[in-house]
Amino acid sequence: MIIMKTYFPIFAFACVLCWGCSSEVLTSEKILNNSIAYHDPEGKWGALQVQLNFEESRPDGSIRKSKVWLDQPGRFFKLNRGEDQIHGVAIDSCFIEKGDIDCDRVVMLKNYYTYLWGLPMKLKDSGTKVSDDFNKVVWEGTEVYILSVDYEKDDWKFFFDKNNFRLIGYEFVQNNGSSEKIILDGEVNFGKWRIPAGRSWYKTSENDLFLGKDVLVGVSSYDF
Repeated sequence: MIIMKTYFPIFAFACVLCWGCSSEVLTSEKILNNSIAYHDPEGKWGALQVQLNFEESRPDGSIRKSKVWLDQPGRFFKLNRGEDQIHGVAIDSCFIEKGDIDCDRVVMLKNYYTYLWGLPMKLKDSGTKVSDDFNKVVWEGTEVYILSVDYEKDDWKFFFDKNNFRLIGYEFVQNNGSSEKIILDGEVNFGKWRIPAGRSWYKTSENDLFLGKDVLVGVSSYDF
């Protein structure tokens, strides 16, 4: 009994220390994984077959209504921008149904929509190297973690809410010095996929000049 009375408190204290040591060490990879778990908990991004409806407003008050058809497994993308532009990419082939546009521009638009509306999952793409280092700051009034990615033509920073790892915005600087920031707000739910609804664009290299806002007003399944 004496031995048990002597060592039990020591054993209990050791357990407390052990539990404290088992806390997960946060890394940039875990921040990204946690954010993907928040936005796409079922890992559906690569299997999506959807129609996305957008309203894209500009500082002059104009609003363009656009539709995107996205078939991830079939590698199909189609964009209807207003009534005068209908085009897309099927596997690796560009097609133009309507509009004065070339295939380089069509591919650029495909990459634009699938990249920005596929974040943060797109940061797992082959060839994308997320920096091992991360920072904690206050950005646009919210405590965030910052992850960095350096691409060939521009450097990006992504901002994740410290409380739930929700992606709330990003910034990029191009090689020519031009820079922009995008602030995200709201969410559209499609199943368990949580999609940032609004994207407000500002040119930070020109004193936060407002460039416009793109809003996802609806998403639905589409039978390809």
